[in-house]
Amino acid sequence: MEPTVLRRAAPNIRIRNCRLEELGGSQLASDGTRYGNGVEVWIGASNIIIENSTIRECYDVAFTMQGTATKEVKAWTDIHFRNNRVENCNQTFEMWSAGEPTPGSGHIRCNFSHNICSNAGYSWAATLRPDTEGKGTHILMYDTDLPMDVEVTRNRFIGARDSYINISGGKKAPKGLNLHHNTIKLGPGTKTAYGSAETIERAAYWQARTGNERGSTFGVLTTGRCEAQA
Repeated sequence: MEPTVLRRAAPNIRIRNCRLEELGGSQLASDGTRYGNGVEVWIGASNIIIENSTIRECYDVAFTMQGTATKEVKAWTDIHFRNNRVENCNQTFEMWSAGEPTPGSGHIRCNFSHNICSNAGYSWAATLRPDTEGKGTHILMYDTDLPMDVEVTRNRFIGARDSYINISGGKKAPKGLNLHHNTIKLGPGTKTAYGSAETIERAAYWQARTGNERGSTFGVLTTGRCEAQA
């Protein structure tokens, strides 16, 4: 099965009570790039709700908001991912944006909340893809040129191969990304943020140093992978 893609100013869409699994892997371009996302919300989308669904075994990420701004489309407005289950995908939630910031551009009133997410980086494709390093993470962020207004809260992120969060280039979380009141449990020695010094055992130091995850709780699993879904 190939991904669900909401492209080019898609408005007023609801995805509810769906089960999507074993997604991606088909070659997209001659350079070897492959499809791999579960639900991909492209720039220009507005008033989108994805809820009460299960996404399992993605080549890449379960949910993503991504795209390059143009004169015609320049924002994601009121995009809500809530009360979903994500199991055994390489990543859980991804964002990137490109283009020139202008008034009304970027992520506007978007949130990712009350989701149960387990075993990032343990999909069927985890050892098959050519770029495995650091990709087993719950939150993946590449460059974000456009403004952000995204809240990530009240989720459970349980088990990950590489880290809880991976921000490209080891950068700080961009302004406007509000991570708070989540539950994060990783295996012994797993990095809280990919490329940072702090493992899950020292997550409180990372929390204090970065200011991320206000009110969140951290725990250490017996192994890196959650065998009983969280």
